[in-house]
Amino acid sequence: MVWEKASGHFMIARNMATSHTLCFRDQRGKLTMLAKKKATGRRGSWFASVDGICYPVLHSYWYSQKQYHDVNMTPAFCDKNPKAQDFIKALLSGDKAILAKSGPSNPDDTLEHFVRRGYIALFVYEFVSYDVDGLKLSLKERLVDLE
Repeated sequence: MVWEKASGHFMIARNMATSHTLCFRDQRGKLTMLAKKKATGRRGSWFASVDGICYPVLHSYWYSQKQYHDVNMTPAFCDKNPKAQDFIKALLSGDKAILAKSGPSNPDDTLEHFVRRGYIALFVYEFVSYDVDGLKLSLKERLVDLE
C-alpha cells in the first residue's frame, strides 16, 4: 500500500498491485475506508470469486499473525482428493487468495470439514510451502475487504 497526495489536504492509500484506492485520510487525519467488495462462493467449492475472478479460499482457523498453516493439507491428503489438488495447483501458480471466517463444522469434528461464516479480505500471499507438514504461506498485503 502506498499513500499519495490527492487534491487539497487529502491523502489516499493505493494498492500497488491493482492501483485500487483503498481508503483516504482527511486534513484532520481521519481515516475512511472505501466500500467492501462482494465475494461469491458456493457450498462445497474451495474457491470464491471477486469481480468475476476466481480465487482459492483460505480458512481463518489456520491463520495467525500473517502466517497460514493448514496441517491437514499434506500430499497424502491431496493425492486422494481432486478438489484439494486443484486448490494446491491454484495456490502454487497464483499470488492472491481470499481469507474466510471459518471453523470446524462441529466441535467434535476431525478438522476435515469447515463451514464458511463470511469473507474477510482478498490478500496477496508469498512463501508457499507444501509438504508433509501441511500447507504454509505468508499473507503479505490486504488488497480489499470483502463482504
